[in-house]
Amino acid sequence: MMRTLDAYLDHIGACNRWSPADYVPFRIDHQRYGAIRRDRLDRLAVEDDLLTVTPDWVALIAKPDRLARSAALADLVQRLVASGDLPKVRRELYPVVRRWGQEPVALLDRGAADYFGIRAYGVHLNVISEGEMWIARRARDKAVAPGKLDNLVAGGQPYGLSPMENLIKECAEEASMPSGLSEQAKPTGAILYRMASDKGLRDHILFTFDLTVPADFKPVSGDGEHEAFYRWPLDYVDDLLRVEDVFKFNIPLVIVDYFRRVGRISSDAPGYEDLTLALAGGWRGKFDN
Repeated sequence: MMRTLDAYLDHIGACNRWSPADYVPFRIDHQRYGAIRRDRLDRLAVEDDLLTVTPDWVALIAKPDRLARSAALADLVQRLVASGDLPKVRRELYPVVRRWGQEPVALLDRGAADYFGIRAYGVHLNVISEGEMWIARRARDKAVAPGKLDNLVAGGQPYGLSPMENLIKECAEEASMPSGLSEQAKPTGAILYRMASDKGLRDHILFTFDLTVPADFKPVSGDGEHEAFYRWPLDYVDDLLRVEDVFKFNIPLVIVDYFRRVGRISSDAPGYEDLTLALAGGWRGKFDN
């Protein structure tokens, strides 16, 4: 009997829950680069040397160039950390862009990406060995999804690296994978999702990659972000996708996309069109204009 896609669609739906009415555009040089929660407008209005705040939008006060805009945002982030509105500075810079490949108008600390609702990027790797998938368990001291199951390798996309360069770096840090192996990873596309988070709006695009590793490959954590690694049959991974809340929230999207691409999900299955369009960002709307 064909297994239903309900569990997959539930995971995708959970990563696309947000209400546009709860946010206003965040603008730089008259263009929308993010979205800020309406309930933060009063807080941000006091930063009137850096921001123009109206009921309908928030804008960074005009600056002459990227360096000045980045400095203004860094100053604002430090104030938000000092006031307790942000937990900490991550000291990793994300590009502020409307589309990947554009020159960023500014750089923003990773820890503030959701607060300002900027589009952030990441890399995720499906690691396969003899028809089985490597899965990691996140360390219990992780701030996000502690102890949950994870891709073997994944990470945010900082400014100054290509996705492949970033992936090779993450492979070394998270799995002690030699570059001669990680360089064989194949780019397979991108997954888009937008969801409300406790920090603001998480607007993410995940660049996905596949890699087949030898049978004797054994991952070793180099940065302490994972506490265990498992090599599981795809049927078992599929079973786990149907168990609530065992994976970090966005990981099922990466695995479901892999299943779809390798033919484990039939195009005849009810919901296949919804699943495919949702993974590709077919839900996008208001703030993309």
